[in-house]
Amino acid sequence: MEIQLDPFVDSLLRWSHILAGSFWLGLSMFFLLIAPVAKLPTAHARTGLWWMQAAATKTLVLGIALFYWSYMRLQVGTGTGRTKYIMYGMMFGVVMWALLMFVVAPAQRKILSALEADKEAPASTVRRAAFVSKLNGLLVGPMLLLMVFANNYATFSYGMLGLILVIGVVAMGGTMAMSCVINRRQK
Repeated sequence: MEIQLDPFVDSLLRWSHILAGSFWLGLSMFFLLIAPVAKLPTAHARTGLWWMQAAATKTLVLGIALFYWSYMRLQVGTGTGRTKYIMYGMMFGVVMWALLMFVVAPAQRKILSALEADKEAPASTVRRAAFVSKLNGLLVGPMLLLMVFANNYATFSYGMLGLILVIGVVAMGGTMAMSCVINRRQK
């Protein structure tokens, strides 16, 4: 009796990716919606920020491993509609991860350090962190739609893909416009 490893590894990668992504999304929404009102102690905020970065990195690594295992390893499905939707969703995911790691997390660490020293955090750092966090929050929608549509790609067209990409661009533009309005009101 031969053991089939492919379905087990595929399921393990897929569900691990979904679980890590759920942690990332949950922590992101917590920091975006609840933490500003809750006035967390800085030690708790630092720990939460670390867990959010860890969840984001695990999501990215597991997603790339899943993509390799499911599509690239055997060169099966490359170039199909499903693969294209997954790749566009991956593009959004990589952008979100990079924004978190290289913009939001460093800015949050500066803000937390200022709070610990009983100093005022630089306004530009606060605005940048808030803006990029909102942008990441808005990019979740198109990214999830692309990933979900990948499993149902036969029922969707390239027009639907264009619509999702337009939604993503509009979300980014809306966030930028909203940030400009908020920044003008603060001055």
